[in-house]
Amino acid sequence: MWRSGRRDTFVAVAEKLRFSRAAARLHVSQLPLPQAILALERELGAQRLHRNSRQVSLTQTGDVLLRHCRHRVRDADRAPRRSAAEVCISSTEAVAHPSTTEPKQDAAHLPHFELDHA
Repeated sequence: MWRSGRRDTFVAVAEKLRFSRAAARLHVSQLPLPQAILALERELGAQRLHRNSRQVSLTQTGDVLLRHCRHRVRDADRAPRRSAAEVCISSTEAVAHPSTTEPKQDAAHLPHFELDHA
């Protein structure tokens, strides 16, 4: 299960397309972000970002994951009284029944999410 902090890290890097800007958005040091993204990609079994010393861009599966993360955040914001279990169930259903507009191979790599309620 993914925690919201890991989701937020991916979303920040994916939206800002720069580790330095993502770090500023998250109020963290830039140094651990590339390692966190690499660990995420290993866990999910697919590269989500193309990166080199000068730029970061989304892969096709990274774009699908970013859209999925945005939907999960929106769903959580709309229903703040939903339990973590309900969010996980809805996420599982989204993975089991992906939109026909998304490539089938991408759906297999989408994570299940669990919101942190601290």
